[in-house]
Amino acid sequence: MLQTQAEITKYFSPQERRGRLAAFAKVTLFFPQGNQDGDFVIHNVQVLERSDSTLRVSMPPQRKGNGEIVEDINGFWREVCHPINAETRQSIVNAVMTEFT
Repeated sequence: MLQTQAEITKYFSPQERRGRLAAFAKVTLFFPQGNQDGDFVIHNVQVLERSDSTLRVSMPPQRKGNGEIVEDINGFWREVCHPINAETRQSIVNAVMTEFT
């Protein structure tokens, strides 16, 4: 089973928030029989506040040289990396939200 550890690296209070960004997190993945210090790390995972005030976890987006976020043909952010299956995504989301709340 995949072990996941998260750390909130930057928190924005509701008064500090610019737009929907509530926090940045670092996620470390530990694979079975892997390294005790972690096997894969994801920096700049975002905690975003939706319009209905619920929170969601977003993988770091690709950016152009000018800092603009790259979108696919459907208008969705292109992620630098992302989980391949729902179990891994849920493990990441749970770890980040546990640390955030």
